[in-house]
Amino acid sequence: MDKGIILNWDLSSLYENEALLEADLKDAAARAKSFESVYKGKLKELHVNEFLESIREYEAINEKLGRIMTYAFLKFATNSDNGGFYAKYQQAHTNIAENLLFFELEFNKLSKPKQEEFIASSSMYKYYLESLMEEKPYQLSQKEERILLKKEMTSASAFSRLFDEHFSRMKFVYEGQKLSEEEILSKLQDADREVRKKAASAFTKGLKPHQPLLAYIFNMIKILQKKNNNQEFLKSIENIFLELNEKGKSIFFLLETNPGPGLGLLLCYYIYEKKKKNTEKVKEARSNIFIHFLGGIHEVYFAYVLRNLKLIFALIAGGMSGVYFFQKFSVGLVGVASPGSVFLLLLLSPLEDKLHVLFGIMISAGVTFVMAFLIIKKNDIAFDTSDLNYSEAIILSNNRLEICVSCDAGMGSSAMGATLLRKKLTKEGIKNIKVVNSSIDSIPVTSNIIVVHRQLIDRMTIDTTGKDIFIIDDFMDSGFYDALAKKIKELSMVEEVEKSFVPTLKEVEKKMANEENKSNEKRKILEKSNIHLDLKRTDKISAISNAGKILVENGYVEEEYIASMIEREMLSNTYLENGIAIPHCTADGLKYIKNSGIIVLQYPYGISYGNGKTVYLIVAIASLKDGHMNILKKLSEIFDDEKMAEQLSTTVEVDEIYESLLSLEEQDAK
Repeated sequence: MDKGIILNWDLSSLYENEALLEADLKDAAARAKSFESVYKGKLKELHVNEFLESIREYEAINEKLGRIMTYAFLKFATNSDNGGFYAKYQQAHTNIAENLLFFELEFNKLSKPKQEEFIASSSMYKYYLESLMEEKPYQLSQKEERILLKKEMTSASAFSRLFDEHFSRMKFVYEGQKLSEEEILSKLQDADREVRKKAASAFTKGLKPHQPLLAYIFNMIKILQKKNNNQEFLKSIENIFLELNEKGKSIFFLLETNPGPGLGLLLCYYIYEKKKKNTEKVKEARSNIFIHFLGGIHEVYFAYVLRNLKLIFALIAGGMSGVYFFQKFSVGLVGVASPGSVFLLLLLSPLEDKLHVLFGIMISAGVTFVMAFLIIKKNDIAFDTSDLNYSEAIILSNNRLEICVSCDAGMGSSAMGATLLRKKLTKEGIKNIKVVNSSIDSIPVTSNIIVVHRQLIDRMTIDTTGKDIFIIDDFMDSGFYDALAKKIKELSMVEEVEKSFVPTLKEVEKKMANEENKSNEKRKILEKSNIHLDLKRTDKISAISNAGKILVENGYVEEEYIASMIEREMLSNTYLENGIAIPHCTADGLKYIKNSGIIVLQYPYGISYGNGKTVYLIVAIASLKDGHMNILKKLSEIFDDEKMAEQLSTTVEVDEIYESLLSLEEQDAK
């Protein structure tokens, strides 16, 4: 059997071993320091022959650095697991380049006759030196250029390295073989068209689970490269200084710091959620208004825009209105207002402009508020108790009513939504309604009412004749479920349907054990080794990735499952309540599950989970069988207890979490 082509670089023409590499690195560092000490600040004093000698030395050092970095990169490309190796030489290259930074800057500070004299005597370097002169308008000071050089490893190049490391770890299934990137790409060059076709198909399928991360990397590189455009940066700086010299203030300081558009958006959501009587979201919006307007942290409204991207137009309109007003009355600030707090804006505005600044902010907020309200109202297809003609007919015509909450994979989001709806129905004294959850591809035909996310409506395959479909933006929208439960209560319900029985985790494990013993595939859903306590604070994606890695290490899932978990998180937040999150996969990610399992990660200091939420306990799910949907339902129920959730989020005993998750039957009995 063809095992695939093993690709290895022959790097002996560069360095026969790493000892020679290290020797060259030390030599380059020493020569760079010597070069700086000899020539820094002295180019204008050099004779023609001395300049020629300096540029030859400059070229020799850079040539050696290029050779070192070529070797380091190619070495890394053959084994991306050793990312520290490449990073080491990147850092060394940056340190050495810092010693050479002055040369090009000083050359461009020379008088034009002096430059022309040096160029005439150095015909070999004519093109390079003339090109260097063309870059003069875009060069910064040495201090500023040094900062940019230091930041290079943490900007676009860092994401490029992340791409290289991630991409080289991918495996592509080709005719039963798991091939590396280089191996599958080599098949794309095969003389046989069928081989190329199969390789292309395998390559595309292999890339699909990694789309979110790769897209994020590409976008970050694009953004960072755009930000590093010195030409645009210098133009904006020049305009600001011209205006400051003329007027003693500048409108440019108001363009990004104006809190008006964000204030208008947050006020709109505050009033809208208050109208819907969604207490939790009202509190969230109110606190975000204070953080945004008084604290100057404008990022808090980003999450609201992501819920409905059309709101960008409301923000643009509000921003344009504010800019027009500021321009009309020649309003400006005397300095940069960072953060963009209203207090700081007023402090940095001239006395005669303070009222105009306030008026401009209010105008921006007002325009954004009106437009945002119209957009939200038009696009809100959430449940309305005053308009239920079709739903009422559906409910009254069925004496066996079943409600299905459907998400992408039929796991966390729909299970949480279904659990929340059961609570609302129970609160209204309704016990004759069956509530289930499912994936968008497997909605039960017995369901009369279907609740589905807006992004998934086009993927529905079930015949909706005689069914009512409700489109929502948030599976944890308490106001929607309140309205639905109250309306059902108002209607005449007949014949109690059989109560949906949800087994405990112990019962599910026992059943699975009996089933899996028959096929010699016994595997516990939850083990004590799956619970990790007192973890250091990190970001959301890293936490999800860590949970996914543990699922992989413990044999529950394949590595591709991690990318599916991240993709699922980008589609919809998996925050449950009371500081708990339940990340899981998309529907496409189900194929990477080998055994059902639960991983618990405790972050006692909390991690930011978006939308102003803080998570202390991550419960990652891999569900192989449909029966495990019940696990999610039960997890939702146990974590509904605020005191229990807080206790499990801070406990130092693994047994406490383990027993709590296994004693769901006892909890129900109480």
